[in-house]
Amino acid sequence: MDDDGSVERELYVESHEYRGGHFDVYVMADDEWDHEGEFETSEEAFSRALDLLEASSHSVAREGSV
Repeated sequence: MDDDGSVERELYVESHEYRGGHFDVYVMADDEWDHEGEFETSEEAFSRALDLLEASSHSVAREGSV
């Protein structure tokens, strides 16, 4: 989120287990999707997502704080 509280970037972990697939991690910024990787397990996908959060200069909104 920026200083005004507007969302600048969004982070997604998407499961494709329902169709026998894996997990994908995406970042959305400026209406563009960046695919950050495909992972075999949810643990691997969330680990990558956490790495992206830690490396980000953006603040992170927690559920209920927006």
